[in-house]
Amino acid sequence: MRKYSTLIHHLETGKCPSFHDPSRLVLCLGKWWYSPLYMDLDLHAHLRTGRTDPQDLLTLMDDGSLHPFLCRAEGCMKTFGHLSSLVLHCESQACGWDIARLNMPGLEREMRQLCLRRDSGIS
Repeated sequence: MRKYSTLIHHLETGKCPSFHDPSRLVLCLGKWWYSPLYMDLDLHAHLRTGRTDPQDLLTLMDDGSLHPFLCRAEGCMKTFGHLSSLVLHCESQACGWDIARLNMPGLEREMRQLCLRRDSGIS
């Protein structure tokens, strides 16, 4: 895929034959030290400490009740219901943040580690 937003959307839909559970992405974001830069801090803390089920969050995100992602660029502060929407916002250069700000290579490494760890409880 040519854009990160397209890849992340593909993972979020649950239609990827190699990645059936989109809640794993939500869990990964909740555990990754970098994601509070663009994720609601309370939700991040709840995911990180296991107080919130990632599947429950995903359900709220999918029905539009929850917008856990935030562009913290000065003058922007738009919220998004899915990470792919925030990534698309950055890719489109709609504000002062660019895609590099989101550290997609770091997220890829984190996803690989979380999904491949035997002790992660999700492999």
